Amino acid sequence: MLPKVLKKGLKIQLPDGEQGHVNFISNEYITVTTNRWLKPPELAEHSMNKYNEVNVLCYTNCFPQCKYYDEGLQEWKCLLP
Repeated sequence: MLPKVLKKGLKIQLPDGEQGHVNFISNEYITVTTNRWLKPPELAEHSMNKYNEVNVLCYTNCFPQCKYYDEGLQEWKCLLP
């Protein structure tokens, strides 16, 4: 079962300390965007998306070691209680 707090755009910290934002959620894994930058204008003109991204897979078995950033409390919390 997926954590209720999990949603696209959530700031997350992976077990290796890498930080990013949730980009995709499935029952087996999530993808976390760790880096994003604008494509050069000549590439962006003919692309579906004007950004390049680095996405990391995080499978559900890693969720217990992941943390998310609680914006209201301004602190990191465990993704799974």
